Amino acid sequence: MAEADPEALADVAYGIFEHLLNRGLQEKGKYLYALVESGTDFTEDLGEIFSKFQEEYPQLAEAMLARFSDVGTIFRMLCEGEGVIPTKTTQMYWIVLDAPGSAPEAIEDENAGKWLIFQ
Repeated sequence: MAEADPEALADVAYGIFEHLLNRGLQEKGKYLYALVESGTDFTEDLGEIFSKFQEEYPQLAEAMLARFSDVGTIFRMLCEGEGVIPTKTTQMYWIVLDAPGSAPEAIEDENAGKWLIFQ
C-alpha cells in the first residue's frame, strides 16, 4: 500500500473531524457556529469528541496532531472562525470520494465525486 501524503492526510483528517465535531455538538443541542460567535468555551466537548475520533481513526488523529500539534491549537483556530465563519476561513479541506460507477483512476474527472466539507 502506498504511503499517504502527510499534508493531504491532514486535510482529510481535519475535514472529517470538523464534520464529526459538528455532529457531536448537535447531538448535545449545541451548534459550533453559535459557540464560536458567542465566545462560549467548548474545550471539554472538543476534547471529548477528539478523543472518540482518536479512538476510531488513530492514523487520521495522528496526522492532525502532526499538523496542529495539539487540540488546543485546533480550539484556537475554531474560535478565530476558521472553518466556522465563512469570512474568517482561510483554508479549505477536500475529501475526495469515488462516485458510484466511476473508476478510481478518474479522481480528477468532474463526476468522480469531489466533496468539500465546510460546516
